[in-house]
Amino acid sequence: MGRVAARGYGCGAGEQEGRDPVAIWLDICHYGYVARKQVLVQLDDELVEELDRHAARLGVSRSELIRRAAGALLEAFAEAEAEREMVESYRRHPEDPSEFAAFERAALEAWPEP
Repeated sequence: MGRVAARGYGCGAGEQEGRDPVAIWLDICHYGYVARKQVLVQLDDELVEELDRHAARLGVSRSELIRRAAGALLEAFAEAEAEREMVESYRRHPEDPSEFAAFERAALEAWPEP
């Protein structure tokens, strides 16, 4: 499960705060859905037509397609943030070339000759 799914994006996560996790799980199993919040978004006709074409091709509703797209965008944001944090960490603590050379020597010594 990706970070976005784990965080509950697109699943009415804000509405579930404070509820017993077991009760939430039982509701999901019993009713087969997670509470969602309806959001009104204005889109131009061309965008709606294109969304409808893709939704039909995938066999999903326009709403489901938009939920998936929003989840993918949030996942991309989370991945970009994680990458930014990793780059910043390497800037603060750069790799030591001598350590890398030692690892490379050890790997070459352990690798069998052809």
